[in-house]
Amino acid sequence: MAPDANKKNKALLHVGAFLDTTVIYETNPGKNAAGLQENDCNDTSGCVTEEEPSLECVLQPRLLTDFSYVENPVRCSLRCQGTTKHLACNGKSAVFLQDSLATSSSSSSSNDEFAILPQADGSVLLRNTKTQQYLCSSTKGSVYASETGCDGMEQWIMTTNNDTSKERSYAVLSSSVSQRVLTCSGNTIHAALPEDINICNPKRRQTISWSLEFTSGELCFMSLPLMNKQVRCNLIGELSLSTNFQGWEAWRFSETGQHDNVRISPWAHSELFLASNEDGVVSCCTKEESAIQGSSTIWNVQKAPNGLYGVVIKAVVPTSSTSTATAGSRVLRYDCHQQCFCTIPDTALLLDESCVWDLESLHRQTYYLVTADNARRLEGAKRGITTRGYPGRLITEEWKIEPVPGSPKGAVRLYSNARQQYLVSNQDGEVSLRPHNEPSERDGSDHWVMEEREDGIVVRAYQTKRVLVAPDKGPVSTVEPGTIVHGNTRWRLEPKTPRQVSKEKLQGVGGAVAVGIIGTVATPLLIGAIGIGSIGVAGQVAIGSIRAVEALNTVTQVTLSSSQLMIGDSSSTFLSSADSTSRLVGSAGNDGGKNKTRPFCSWRSW
Repeated sequence: MAPDANKKNKALLHVGAFLDTTVIYETNPGKNAAGLQENDCNDTSGCVTEEEPSLECVLQPRLLTDFSYVENPVRCSLRCQGTTKHLACNGKSAVFLQDSLATSSSSSSSNDEFAILPQADGSVLLRNTKTQQYLCSSTKGSVYASETGCDGMEQWIMTTNNDTSKERSYAVLSSSVSQRVLTCSGNTIHAALPEDINICNPKRRQTISWSLEFTSGELCFMSLPLMNKQVRCNLIGELSLSTNFQGWEAWRFSETGQHDNVRISPWAHSELFLASNEDGVVSCCTKEESAIQGSSTIWNVQKAPNGLYGVVIKAVVPTSSTSTATAGSRVLRYDCHQQCFCTIPDTALLLDESCVWDLESLHRQTYYLVTADNARRLEGAKRGITTRGYPGRLITEEWKIEPVPGSPKGAVRLYSNARQQYLVSNQDGEVSLRPHNEPSERDGSDHWVMEEREDGIVVRAYQTKRVLVAPDKGPVSTVEPGTIVHGNTRWRLEPKTPRQVSKEKLQGVGGAVAVGIIGTVATPLLIGAIGIGSIGVAGQVAIGSIRAVEALNTVTQVTLSSSQLMIGDSSSTFLSSADSTSRLVGSAGNDGGKNKTRPFCSWRSW
């Protein structure tokens, strides 16, 4: 179906900061664009009144207990399957194959790392993160790199190959009329016509099969509830436990393309990965060092068994017959007596709380509520609830969003980290803070609903339906829907993240001095550098992009918009000469296509 037809027949996906409503709503006769009967609009809790006459009804948001922090856009290297060679650019126009250089850090981009940029028509752009050039193909089959695209030469379509290998592979097709396939031969790259490819020859077929090795991922804190501490990797790559939630304690979980396995790397290091060998020794090392030491950098995250509350992290140590996490795997453990990390055999009888971990998103559900015009931020000041527009972020502007357990309407509480109180409102529109130990659950005055709109988020009092407004003058208040106000009724969520410190950023500091100031020296995280709008909805960390795990399960033929995620079925199809346009179309409304063990920080809902 053409993209325009899709837009006419299906409403937009509503995926917001705390939404899991990745459902396509069919526009049937007798129903409005949101798929509700006309009389369903009698419930004003889910309706847009005079405040936004262009919309009729919107579905009530559904909250997640945790919301993941995923780097955007997705970054990866493309390896020609059957070889160790990766696609690379040299800063000019040449495209060639070389041994891998890609790391897990966007700040240390290498010339074989590409960002996957989805387009509205279902195709993608492959932009080299170091040279900022796009991968292009000509009508005659040459492949080159260019800073600007022309006539769609820079657009590609990716499909999964239906082969029997353990590692998932892809065919990369040019989006032009000729539908040429990206092919490697030796160190040469070209785009071949489908009819020129002999898919019956396994050796020939490998030249059109590409593996995606992701260098971006989901950022989490990895905590040991038994000790109430976080795993930390210091300046020189040593592992320990810490009570802090800073950059040294942050970890990146990147997809490998093999089953549900991941690589786990410290956020502060671009070249190190968590590794374990067959003897149970755990360390942080490079891929090259792990190969020499006989260690594995591949892990699998599963919900803890036997009633244990958390997740277990299994080191995938391949045996001669398999590379899955169910055979030859060991479980990450902290030895409280030796005060070190290790792995033990994956035997249920040996598992205890020292093997159970908690994964929490990088922002820890703490946000700044910013007005849609980016001018001011909601502040729980001593003088009352107001807004602040000065540069810098204060703790009084931090709000932790807590889902209300059992709420059918997706209600949340807004908790001021500075005041240790909840935001409440009354029938008169007054907004204030109330201590958390006061019985406010009876009247629901501290319950709020966040409704995603095209131009921002509407924060609505759950009981009174009144809308939170930041007036041009005076304190923050709530007003009836449809009230004309001189102020802002639209908000955005800006996630609060720790400062990122890296080895590279401290290279100018002496070793002993650096270790001494390791807890104080930090450079601000450039949110835009990893694709997160500094004032955008927190959901935009993933919205409008392909999550790595979704890229593994979906072909980029689903039309994307700024409020759509690509999800789909994991079944595969292979390009044949008889049908050069055969593509797998992801079912964006099929919950069966979601990976049940993602995102990692939402393990409680697995």
